[in-house]
Amino acid sequence: MEIFRDTMQRTMPGQPILNITDSDSVMHVLYDIGEKDRSFIPGTRHLRVGPDGTVVVHQPEGTAPAWRALDDQRGRMVVAINFNTDVGDAWEYADSPQYPEHMTALAYRYGVNYLIYAMTH
Repeated sequence: MEIFRDTMQRTMPGQPILNITDSDSVMHVLYDIGEKDRSFIPGTRHLRVGPDGTVVVHQPEGTAPAWRALDDQRGRMVVAINFNTDVGDAWEYADSPQYPEHMTALAYRYGVNYLIYAMTH
């Protein structure tokens, strides 16, 4: 995160990285994404298939997913940061039977909201 933070400060000097809150409009553009939806979305490296074929998610100990953003000088989000959660893997493995469907669906809701927010703000 520190390397990312340093890079963003060179790109957007003086703009703080803020937490995306439940009341932020990006969380309600199309889908209502609330606190209950802020769960860990695993990368495939965090999935294990048990002997009975069930998929178990292993969140790394001591990690917590975070949703953050960089806003422009008018207060519009221009960079969305999904930290300690892997929205991209959820999209990439959406057609894999081993990837949990409810996590893929949540990742798509985030992506659609980000896209519509970018087109309307």
